[in-house]
Amino acid sequence: MARVTVLMPVYNGGPYLRAAIQSIVDQTYTDWTLRVLDDASTDGSAAIARSFTDPRIQVLVNAPNRGLAGNLNQGLDLCQTEYLARMDQDDLSHPRRLEAQVAHLDAHPEVALLGTGLRTIGSIRNRTVRLPDRDGYLKSQLFFHCALAHPTLMFRMAAFRAHGLRYDAAFEKCEDYDLWTRAAPLLGIGSLEDVLFTYRIHQTNMSRVTGKIQTEKTERIRLRQLAALLPGATDAERSRHLDFCRAGRPWTPADLDLLEAWQCRLSEANRARGLFPPQDFDSVLAERWKDACRGATRAGLASLRRYRRGPFGRPLSRGDVSRWTLLALVHWGHPAYQAVLSPLRWVANRLRGRN
Repeated sequence: MARVTVLMPVYNGGPYLRAAIQSIVDQTYTDWTLRVLDDASTDGSAAIARSFTDPRIQVLVNAPNRGLAGNLNQGLDLCQTEYLARMDQDDLSHPRRLEAQVAHLDAHPEVALLGTGLRTIGSIRNRTVRLPDRDGYLKSQLFFHCALAHPTLMFRMAAFRAHGLRYDAAFEKCEDYDLWTRAAPLLGIGSLEDVLFTYRIHQTNMSRVTGKIQTEKTERIRLRQLAALLPGATDAERSRHLDFCRAGRPWTPADLDLLEAWQCRLSEANRARGLFPPQDFDSVLAERWKDACRGATRAGLASLRRYRRGPFGRPLSRGDVSRWTLLALVHWGHPAYQAVLSPLRWVANRLRGRN
């Protein structure tokens, strides 16, 4: 029996499915079984998967459609191997992915859930994402958002079975975030900083198609965690916490006053209840404080000073100061900015006139 089951749920994955499967076939680690669970696709996905002749690839077709959470639980039930690796129908695993994850889990028996660094493709601004390999930091991140990329993960199946951990269909569309937050108090979590996965962004990504439903259920998970940290949180505090968790919110200097007090409240509550290592939790608060101040530069450069003196502030680099100052000047329409921009516009208009 293989040591690793690669679980790939599929629903109408035709355009990218062949490349996704091939990325598993090309792994340097060879002791795996790939289970492609086709959830009643209508685009010939099952035929694409069956076109591979590698005997390690098994294709199962559901009838009727189970939904993603049901399909994933079916995969957990079928898994008889030591480790289970997740894989999506439109992404790519780098050749060393399985080898690196198996080696790390073999060397660290306390870790039961292991991700990797990733890079995105298919968007205007592709990016690389790496997380520190610190259990407390990763669990602190989960308090605010789904920091672990589902298809990068490898599970230690004995630990998941020992705690009866499964996907919950009630949280369909964000069943992964729900599972990680329930697993975090029970299991060790890690993340390889090596970029071993390519995540494809396109218009049919589940998170793009079902954004509103996903947001509503994500907020339920965040409030569930807040209740564990602050059992007596008021409605106003719950609302403030959800605002704090939302990425890209346009903070104003007035908002920063409320945010500063809220961060102190969260930090004090965590030190009292001991849910997360204080140093890691405060480090995550500092990162979110910096993001809020960066967003507030459009309302004034005061956020630069606020970040430096805030409860979880860190010294800014020269690059941070330069970028944030320019951003503020742009949003203000500051005369200094206009003085630089006007000659550039004049040159651009002259060049257009010549063409």
